[in-house]
Formats: sequence, structure tokens, C-alpha cells
Amino acid sequence: MLGVLAEAFPGMTRPTPVWNAGPAAAPGIWSATVDVRRRAPGTHPQARPASPVTAELDGAADPVRQVRAVLEDAFAGEHLGTVSGEHELQVSLRLTARPA
Repeated sequence: MLGVLAEAFPGMTRPTPVWNAGPAAAPGIWSATVDVRRRAPGTHPQARPASPVTAELDGAADPVRQVRAVLEDAFAGEHLGTVSGEHELQVSLRLTARPA
């Protein structure tokens, strides 16, 4: 998911991976800030995650909508919920690979 966003928004800094190993490994949590002012024109990245990924988007409404559109273009997306504030928006998505 982060690779898709980095391709669509070239100014994004990708976080360094931290892996949990062992039988009791917890699911990974990643966080990134996406600057939507620098959008790569004409990019339509596709992704094939091995398992479903949950994305929690939070921020100003228009940038959240832009990031959501990129993710829903790259993945099969299931909308899990939205919370609207005065100027901000939270969106929860479940992302899976698109059928081949």
C-alpha cells in the first residue's frame, strides 16, 4: 500500500520497515504522511497484497479523498466507515487484491 502511495505522490517519505518475528508476532502498523500537492500525473499503480490490509486515513477532507481515490484505484476496496469533522475526515478501508 505504501509503495502505491509513494508512486502516486512522489514527495512522500516511506517509513522504514520494522518486522516482528516469532510465533506471537503482532500485526504490523505503519504510519506515513502523504503530501497530495505533488501528484504524479497519469499514474495508475496496481498492487497485489498477500492478505487484506486495513487503511485508516485521517486529515483534511480533500487530501483524504485524494488518497482514498488512489488506494481504491489500485486495490479492491471495501469502505468500513467514515467520520466527518468540521474540516477533517477519517476513513477506514479494507484493501485486497483486485481479481485477475
